[in-house]
Formats: sequence, C-alpha cells, structure tokens
Amino acid sequence: MTTEEAEIRLAEIDIKPNSKIDNITISESGKRHGIEALIISVIEKGEKISVKKASGDTHMIAGQKIIAIGTKDQIKYLTNLASS
Repeated sequence: MTTEEAEIRLAEIDIKPNSKIDNITISESGKRHGIEALIISVIEKGEKISVKKASGDTHMIAGQKIIAIGTKDQIKYLTNLASS
C-alpha cells in the first residue's frame, strides 16, 4: 500500500470489561497483541469527563474510551481487542 492509497481513520473505542486490553498499559497491549494503531488519548467518565494524553504507561480500563488513529484494518483490530 502506498501513502496515496492509505486511508487514515480516527476512532473512539469503548473498552469493555474483561476485554483483551482491559486493565493493561498501552505498552503491554502493543507487546502482547501487536497493536499498530496509535492510541493518542484516554477518556474517563465521571462527574466530569477527563481527556488525558496517552503514554506507554497509561492503563486502559473497562468503561474508558480510547482515541486512536490508524488504517482501517488497524482500527478494526484494536476495536476487536477492546470488545473481546
């Protein structure tokens, strides 16, 4: 695929309880599952919505949303991990 053919997507993905990326760091998820999409932010819900810049040490927890950028296939793969 050339850069002209690449379609980059931005996605908001819900982390489901007991999914493959629930309660692990972004770094761990990359090592365990080979995630290639770039996770750029984590959204926590509470009394106020908190949007945090993501780093490798950021824990992803069920109930949060992640904002990621990647190709269609990369986003699909990350979405599947977050829901299974």
